[in-house]
Amino acid sequence: MIDVSFKEDPDAKIVLINPEIIHTEGRLTSNEGCLSLPEFREKVTRPRSVTARAQNMEGETIEVSGEELLARALVHETDHLNGKLYISHISALKRDMMKRKIRKLVKQGEW
Repeated sequence: MIDVSFKEDPDAKIVLINPEIIHTEGRLTSNEGCLSLPEFREKVTRPRSVTARAQNMEGETIEVSGEELLARALVHETDHLNGKLYISHISALKRDMMKRKIRKLVKQGEW
């Protein structure tokens, strides 16, 4: 489920079952975060425009296209289904620094 309206428009929710990215175009670098890693954000380059094919709630095959934020959300959520977090798209150095911060927070009982 994707909602780039930030809960302001209930009709803006997009429900996709087994989405797959079928087309991408361009590049856009922006800060990205994830509920899986709260409080952490890093710059990630993603496609500027994306088309995904999926099934809707009725089992019908649909295609959804989006640009910028919606494109980022489509790729981000599809990555989750493929076992990836956004930190897979940042440098190894930044990823290691983030992991160390998380370990420190866990040790301190703050995470």
